[in-house]
Amino acid sequence: MHSWPRLNSMASGLIRVYRLFEADDRIKAWLTLRPDDRLALLLQGQLFDLESRSPDAVANYRKVVELDPENEDVRLRLAAGLLQGHEGNDALPHLEYLQKRRPDDPRVLMPLVQCRLLLGQTEEAKKILDGVLARQPHYPEVLAMRGKLARQDGNLSEAEKWLREAVALDPGSYEARYHLYLCLNDQGKEAESKEQLARLNVMDEDLKEIQEIIGGKMQQTPNDPELHYKAGMIALRSGATEEGVRWLESALELDPKYAPAHRTLALYYQQIGDPGRAAHHSELAQAAP
Repeated sequence: MHSWPRLNSMASGLIRVYRLFEADDRIKAWLTLRPDDRLALLLQGQLFDLESRSPDAVANYRKVVELDPENEDVRLRLAAGLLQGHEGNDALPHLEYLQKRRPDDPRVLMPLVQCRLLLGQTEEAKKILDGVLARQPHYPEVLAMRGKLARQDGNLSEAEKWLREAVALDPGSYEARYHLYLCLNDQGKEAESKEQLARLNVMDEDLKEIQEIIGGKMQQTPNDPELHYKAGMIALRSGATEEGVRWLESALELDPKYAPAHRTLALYYQQIGDPGRAAHHSELAQAAP
């Protein structure tokens, strides 16, 4: 029988590399030994989230919060899951609890905005957004939501300004780009709206591919460097640079001679002004068979 500390490290590691089936087995064994272990319940909840099993994730997070009411990060996960299930009335007390403790944290305030909107409290949501923007004027998610609401109010030029800034700051935000596309289309800016639509179509295809890789192919061949490389390229295209680099590095951990990952990393390090690392990966790419 596995000891629970070993299951702890193994399950956490497997989730990080998206080997979901193996992680599931380890966590179930862990919970058999310690059914109220908060970390095991949290990891299982995260696993449920990765598998798009939001109601199961919510049940786990709720149990963790019952066992550890001071755990703010898990309470925030619980609120997010409740919002995903359109359970605004249940999410609101958790978000108000967190707002009292983290009054300036956009990671708390943005779900609270979503909750207020879900409950039909639009003006209250706008007040929260404007307060965040006053303190952090370049926060992409807040700009995108403010632009979305401005468009709904018919303030198209104002909406476009906010949405353009949101997309510039976070090119991988599908929601910001989608609402920018709608805003441009509303104004009859056909060429620009078509350009945004084309980008959205690429993002749709990338999403389908990453779901196929992580949810299917990587379960069958988790040590295939090409799959890690493809996941990295999708992450880089979406603007998730750190995540993309991690995937590329994991491809090289599996195959230190994998030339496509070396070539991409060489270009990346060249672009960020790190000539030493760029040269290192360029040399390894050229030397690869």
